Amino acid sequence: MRDDDRTLRTPGDNPAVAPPVTDPAREHRAHRDVPEHGTHGNGEHAARVAAERAKSFPRLVRDMIDETRTLIQNEVRLARVESREILGVIQRNLVSIGIGAGIGLGALLALVLAANGALTALFLLWLSPVVTVWLAPLVVAIVFGLVAWGLIKKGTSAIRRHGLHFEKTADSLKEDKEWLRRRVS
Repeated sequence: MRDDDRTLRTPGDNPAVAPPVTDPAREHRAHRDVPEHGTHGNGEHAARVAAERAKSFPRLVRDMIDETRTLIQNEVRLARVESREILGVIQRNLVSIGIGAGIGLGALLALVLAANGALTALFLLWLSPVVTVWLAPLVVAIVFGLVAWGLIKKGTSAIRRHGLHFEKTADSLKEDKEWLRRRVS
C-alpha cells in the first residue's frame, strides 16, 4: 500500500497534510490482543494495547471534531466569498439603476401631466368642467397604478424565481453532509 493511498481525504483538505489511516491488520491484531512481531503474551504488551485502545477513541473523537471544525470554517469562507461576489454585482449595477430610476421618474411625471391634460381636454367635449377636473386625474391614476402594479408583480416574481441562492455553498454543504455521514457510519 502506498503512503498516499493511506491518507484520509476530506473536502478541501490537502492530501499531504491529512492524518494517516491506521493499518487494518495492525488494528485487527490490537483488538484481538494478539502481540505483534511474534512476541507472545507479555503483560507489558497487554498494557500497551489497553493504552492504545483508551487513547484511540478520544483521538478519533478529537480528530472528528477538528475535521468538522475545519469543514465548517471552509464553508463559512465559501459563503463569504460567494456573498461578496453577489454584493459586488449588485453594487456595480445599483448606481446605474438609481440614476435611471430618477430620470425615469421625471419622465413618468411629465407623461402623467400630459395624459391628464389630454384626457381633460377630451372630457371637456362631452362633460362639464366640474366633472372633468376630477375624472381625468382619476382615470390617469388608475391606468398608471395598474401598469405599476403589473411591473412590480413581474419583478418580484422574477426575483423569487431566480433568488439570491448560494449555489456553490449549498452544493458543498451537501457534499460535506454525505462525507460526514459516510465517516460516522
